[in-house]
Amino acid sequence: MDAFGTEAGTERAKEDFRRRATPQDEQVSGLGFGAEARWLDPDGGEVGCRLMILDDNVVLSVFYVSGKNDPPRGEQCRTRATELATQLYSAIQPQ
Repeated sequence: MDAFGTEAGTERAKEDFRRRATPQDEQVSGLGFGAEARWLDPDGGEVGCRLMILDDNVVLSVFYVSGKNDPPRGEQCRTRATELATQLYSAIQPQ
């Protein structure tokens, strides 16, 4: 049992990750970390790109905006968001 009830952190993370999914999201493979990952749908007017990663007991969400109005589905935005996610993951999840 944890501070939030009887549900384990792993199950809470999975539920949170899946609850936020939409059919327009794009699945990601080949990150080298995380159990699942996806690019969230940019929802029309959104600037920047958002990457969500599920790993054991955490959902990591990285929202990157370059300030240059890069397309949300563009390679420049996604490359930088992936680099940031990799750095954050390394800092918070022990190997």
